[in-house]
Amino acid sequence: MPALSLRLREAIAASHAAIEATPLAMAMQTGTLSRAGYTPLLQQTWRLHAGTEPACHHAARAFAPLRALCT
Repeated sequence: MPALSLRLREAIAASHAAIEATPLAMAMQTGTLSRAGYTPLLQQTWRLHAGTEPACHHAARAFAPLRALCT
């Protein structure tokens, strides 16, 4: 059985590809995203991490294979 990280990567591959094809991601990749366009993305990303990281660390304490993903 492949490692958990590989299984997760495979499971989200289609979604990841779709996200990379969005206009926002394309602007980031080409370096054309303005500061005004980047600021809301940064705020949303901070909120996402603030909400999910504590849960990830909690789960990692109970499930050893997740520990490598939450370091």
